Amino acid sequence: SLQQALGNARGIAMALHGLGATAQKCGRFAEAQAFVAESLTTFVRMEDTGGILHNLRSLVETWLALGLPEPAAVAWGALTAMYQAGEITPLPGEAEAQASVEQALRAALGPARFDAAHARGAALPPMQAAEHALSICHAPAP
Repeated sequence: SLQQALGNARGIAMALHGLGATAQKCGRFAEAQAFVAESLTTFVRMEDTGGILHNLRSLVETWLALGLPEPAAVAWGALTAMYQAGEITPLPGEAEAQASVEQALRAALGPARFDAAHARGAALPPMQAAEHALSICHAPAP
């Protein structure tokens, strides 16, 4: 593609994320995970924290849909820690969506398992959270 020929890694990563979002909206969650993982890999190589966080957010919802609440809660813990540290700023109206995701994760795991997974994620710096997420993406399906 033109983006690849020009070496625009950020543009490619953003396009891959967009493909993942489209696949997710169409209920094609395994495909969404694959696109987002490829996008995340590119953002990790670029050490682009904003891109990493954006992809982690997408993976949380994808993993919930795939029945993987534990890694979703770990990623969610990393994200909430970054929100609290001011590394990312929530978009207007995002607080309601965040509350909904957290409620779904708590319901799926139960309070104790959610709190433990969330705490593990909150302890991860962005790059480690991304590496953990990629290990989940590339793990064989159960």
